Amino acid sequence: YFLLFILKEKAVSFIVPLAMLEGFSGGNWWSGYNLNQYIFTNKLSRVKYFGSASSVISILQATAPLIGGAIISIFRSFAVNGVETGYTVLFFIVFLILALTSLLMGKFPSHAAPNFSYRQILEHKRSREWKFILSQQAIQGFFDVSLGVVTGILIYIIVNDEFILGSTRTVGFLLGAAGGVVSIKMLRKSNNYHWIGG
Repeated sequence: YFLLFILKEKAVSFIVPLAMLEGFSGGNWWSGYNLNQYIFTNKLSRVKYFGSASSVISILQATAPLIGGAIISIFRSFAVNGVETGYTVLFFIVFLILALTSLLMGKFPSHAAPNFSYRQILEHKRSREWKFILSQQAIQGFFDVSLGVVTGILIYIIVNDEFILGSTRTVGFLLGAAGGVVSIKMLRKSNNYHWIGG
């Protein structure tokens, strides 16, 4: 996000390396995030923690697009050297939030460093079952990211307004959250409703 803030309109010329950097950093972040969740919780508190964390994430996912769209719309009228500052302000705010979060992570209790290396990931021999699971996860991740990006682009082409786009995404997340609540109630009644995840 800091590079997007610096490059501004020129970021389009570096779309491939920026996408690779975002994917690499995102993969590392999620790996560390998931690992720390298990390290800092125990079997008694884990379920409650995951429930609370999921609720907070759902709320943020629902409100963030609306807030982002509003920021872009508000600062659209301000231009620097003929360039609109809406996206620039948004990317800088996101960068500041992530930087602050990184600083707060230093307040976490210390723990032994895990035995981890990129070389081991590449050279480790996995069973047929693990290869199948990792392939499924790769396809799912590619599908999820691609679907979100393509959907956002298509909606923007139709509405041609960032605030309306943000509002649409917010409604989508709220419907998804409502669907999750309904799914939980259905699954509690009978495991035969497991197909709803599809």
